[in-house]
Amino acid sequence: MDKKRLIPHLKAAFLLLVILILLAVPLLVYNPFPKTQTIEVIGTGYIAPVTLPISLSQDVVDINDGDIAKLSTLPNIGPKLAQAIIDERKANGPFFYPEDLLAVRGIGEKTVAGIIAYFLGGPIP
Repeated sequence: MDKKRLIPHLKAAFLLLVILILLAVPLLVYNPFPKTQTIEVIGTGYIAPVTLPISLSQDVVDINDGDIAKLSTLPNIGPKLAQAIIDERKANGPFFYPEDLLAVRGIGEKTVAGIIAYFLGGPIP
């Protein structure tokens, strides 16, 4: 091909590349999973913003199976509260809902709201 015939093709290819980049940028910037979501703690009337974990596959803790080390990875849960969760679980059975954690001494509505995104409880009765 001679240069005169090639230039329009190069211009069209460049224009197509620019259009594709302009279409792709919003897709790269858009985050379909917001970092903060408002969740109501069922039955309490308490509504709080909750920070969701970055990776949904990691950071999820099975409240009914986790040991002290795993439960201590939850926000605002240290070894003492982790042991209290385990004691409550042994005494009264599995937790079915995040709100069931309110029965644990030392855990309030704000703590439940902070860990609700990490909660993996039992089957719905």
